[in-house]
Amino acid sequence: MRQIILNLNNTDSRLYYQDLIRKGENLASELVINLSADFQGYKYLIKFQNSENLEVVTPELISVENQISYILTNALTKETGTLKIELNAFDLVSGMLMKTATTTLRVLDALGDTGEVMPEEYVPWYVTAVEQASVATSAAEQVNQRLDALTITTWQSLLNL
Repeated sequence: MRQIILNLNNTDSRLYYQDLIRKGENLASELVINLSADFQGYKYLIKFQNSENLEVVTPELISVENQISYILTNALTKETGTLKIELNAFDLVSGMLMKTATTTLRVLDALGDTGEVMPEEYVPWYVTAVEQASVATSAAEQVNQRLDALTITTWQSLLNL
């Protein structure tokens, strides 16, 4: 897995990195943020904003050995353009936002169709929905067959009068 390493120090509040991400990539890149002493001892969230201006916020992230890591999914790489990234550091007691650091990454077009990859948490729901749609379609076909048979029987009865 490719690592995109961001190093924070006391003077970096906005960082820029080279083109590393392709449209549609899923679980191919890990964002690793090395925390400076200034950023240590907080609760952390990362906010992502893609070219469609859709904001995705991570759950609370835990610092391990003064590093935060997050694996990028295709929800973040589905559109080409700019992926804005903002690290938010919150006070442990008050929950107030204390520090931020931002960067941007470019999401480049892939050579071919990337296809749609469904986030893992949607798979059970999707499978159930497809199964229920199949059951509904089968039931509708049976109702249509019965109606066709009833219509033929009704017309035959009327003709016999």
